[in-house]
Amino acid sequence: MAEVSLRIVDGPERVAELRTEDMRAALAKRPDLVFVASTGRTPVQTYRAWGRAGLDLSKVHLRMLDAYLLSPSRGFTSTNHAGSFSRYVHESVLGPLDVAKRPRDWSMLPEDVATCEEVTAQLEQQPEAWDRVLHPISGEPGAEFVLHETATGVLAAIRRTCEAYDRLLNGDPLGIVSLGVGPLPYPHMAFNTGPFTRADAPTHLTLLDTSTRQANAEPFGDVDSVPPFALTLGPGTLVSAAVCWVSAVGASKSSAVTHALGDPRVPDFALRSSLGYVLKANHVDIVLDEAAAADITADAGLAGLEQRYREAGHGMAARRV
Repeated sequence: MAEVSLRIVDGPERVAELRTEDMRAALAKRPDLVFVASTGRTPVQTYRAWGRAGLDLSKVHLRMLDAYLLSPSRGFTSTNHAGSFSRYVHESVLGPLDVAKRPRDWSMLPEDVATCEEVTAQLEQQPEAWDRVLHPISGEPGAEFVLHETATGVLAAIRRTCEAYDRLLNGDPLGIVSLGVGPLPYPHMAFNTGPFTRADAPTHLTLLDTSTRQANAEPFGDVDSVPPFALTLGPGTLVSAAVCWVSAVGASKSSAVTHALGDPRVPDFALRSSLGYVLKANHVDIVLDEAAAADITADAGLAGLEQRYREAGHGMAARRV
């Protein structure tokens, strides 16, 4: 069972400050740790704070959580696109750091291994070469694709790419995995989206649900221009880290945080979200600002939250800092 720490702070700036303190402490213990980084709006302030603080990540092994696949019909034609995670890494993760203090070893899943259009065509052409993992209750097709050894063409290339990324991640113990909070109705870690992704899923091809595409529409212009397919680390890999960070800011995250993490006692907890799988890790460090924490503390406050976790078999220490 997990040992969980929850810290609630005044606002997004304080979240970034705490994550700077956390990373400074982690680097002091192990300068060459493996850090699996998240994208999106929430961690941008943290990465900027690391640059201002002069953190030295030069020995860190940086790995990214996920990546869209290119989609020419939607205008996503290169890794220089505003929505590209490759561009995000260069501008938002590496960019704020002094050149000499940037990770020399960093990797991400390739956005150009295939296009969404190629994937769609080959899924239709090779129906026996793949399966969609089904929701265990409703039987609805989930987001996760399992590509078989019989796959050819771009499906085979994606399969090999995902396996190679897992081998890379399994080569060194993961130190820190940094996670955000995906939107309702299925709050997700990385792109392990709804309606269902298995807890032990490896790195895989995933079909993004509508809420995820809506939440990520801004750099693409509109939801229809967001690529429907992505590659993502699976929960089975992510929860092997020494510690999993979960960070969220703003009132828009409050309901999703509570749905995914508010009560691990509920019978359908494992089906509510992939983010809830984080409790399969040994150590979980959650940092929320007051707005994001509003719902999770509404029922009996921090003491009530700690009690719910204890009754589910987890350790929980929650406090405002």
